[in-house]
Amino acid sequence: TDSVASYTETLAALSGLRGTNFSAPGQVAELLYGEEFGLRPAKLTDTGSRGSVDEEALTALLAPPDLDPIAEQFIVTYMQRTQATKYLGTYVEGIRGMLGPDDHIHHSLYATNVVSGRYSHFLLTIPTQGDLGTAIRSCFIPPDGWVMGSWDLSQIELRVMAHLSGDKAMCEAFEEGVDLHALTAQRMFQTPEPTKTQRRAAKTTNFLLQYLGSPQALYAQFKMLGLPYTLDDAKRFHYQWLHELYPGVLEYAKKVWREARANDGIVEVPGSGRKRYLPGLLLEGSDWPIPFLRAEAQRQAVNLHVQGAAHDRVKRATAKWWELRQAAEAAGDGPLAELVLEMHDEVLLYVPDNEEAKQAVDGTMRMLLTEEPLLVPVLAEGAYGYDWGSLK
Repeated sequence: TDSVASYTETLAALSGLRGTNFSAPGQVAELLYGEEFGLRPAKLTDTGSRGSVDEEALTALLAPPDLDPIAEQFIVTYMQRTQATKYLGTYVEGIRGMLGPDDHIHHSLYATNVVSGRYSHFLLTIPTQGDLGTAIRSCFIPPDGWVMGSWDLSQIELRVMAHLSGDKAMCEAFEEGVDLHALTAQRMFQTPEPTKTQRRAAKTTNFLLQYLGSPQALYAQFKMLGLPYTLDDAKRFHYQWLHELYPGVLEYAKKVWREARANDGIVEVPGSGRKRYLPGLLLEGSDWPIPFLRAEAQRQAVNLHVQGAAHDRVKRATAKWWELRQAAEAAGDGPLAELVLEMHDEVLLYVPDNEEAKQAVDGTMRMLLTEEPLLVPVLAEGAYGYDWGSLK
């Protein structure tokens, strides 16, 4: 609540209008595209009635290098306020409304809503980073006598990309146990000892460009994170990453696109059989919005390959864990742990609060998550805690 109020006060000061309802997209659009800032909408709403103020539209507004600094600060602050408002309404207040009589959330996982194969559920959208995300997760605690255990695959999507693309530099980094984000920062900024800010910029670049994000999207991420880099910097980093640092990624992406076009726009997740039809891959020409639709389909195709293959590993590991649990119960040993939730590349369990159980479960989960080989090493990390927020 305090964060929302602070962002609201900043927006009112920047616009000079304290009576504006910054939760009303129409009023914010009037400020951005009206007399106050006079910006040209990057796109219209679905009805075409006014300029859009969704994340995609606002990201595009941040792209021009000559954007007025006050307008830029207003857009960034509005995006931050939107995020904080979502945390408050969707998570803090939403979780209260989902509690059952036993003060637990009894969730259902939907396995067919996301084409890449990831599960979907409200709990999976709870943020993993930032003070607000940690505070929300800290509200989840295990029953008395139990601890929470969390296991995830370290940088699994980047490792899967290295495996699928065979990019030499990326594979060598993982094989040698080098911090890929630090390596990228060293090469991006030409320094043997990158600063924390430079490493954060490199980490952001790694995660965005493995799915072929645009320079404008990279620049918007920098602004959202408060990183001091310009659009020209983002364009330079974008070119460096794709053409100089990890050129195998772009070559692999081109291969995915060629195969999909030859297959009438159908993309299949490696090893799973799941398919998605992406007609945007078949579009030709340069008239708007064809380039935008084609680029979006290209990103989705690569995302489907990498994210789908990464999550399949976690699904298979949890399926094997369930078989082991059932066998233990049949033998009268009782459950070593209770599976709580599978979150993308992370598995959350309740584990009895004793050292024997914790060591046994930790060893089993690490083994199950890493037993399927890639061209590069696969690393699983585990942690125990007395609330969800303390596990990261």
